[in-house]
Amino acid sequence: MKADFSLIPNTPDFAKYVDDCAFEGQMNAWTCQQTRLGQLLFESEDVDTLDRSIQPIYAQMQGSRIDNKINSFMDHVWDGFYTGQTRLSRFPIIVYLPQGAVYDIVYTGSPPKKQFYTLVSQ
Repeated sequence: MKADFSLIPNTPDFAKYVDDCAFEGQMNAWTCQQTRLGQLLFESEDVDTLDRSIQPIYAQMQGSRIDNKINSFMDHVWDGFYTGQTRLSRFPIIVYLPQGAVYDIVYTGSPPKKQFYTLVSQ
């Protein structure tokens, strides 16, 4: 059974455009009576996935004002006080999926030649 309630972060240019959501100021989050939310996870499988920066990436839903800006996960290696400057090119994006929704994924760096996508819905 799909959940009909979601708690989502106060993400600029996303949550305020999702139907049946209300902002909860004390939590700095949105509560949504919604079953059409999911997470798109994608990751570079190129050999330089730890070295090449391809972010930020924008997920824009066609025909709407949803324009979500995403950065990759934090640096994976610390050497004492300094970072190792390695960052896995993996991106989780919250998506709103009403009937017929189409998203454009816009890269600001060179997109990977090989990558995988997974959609996780409620």
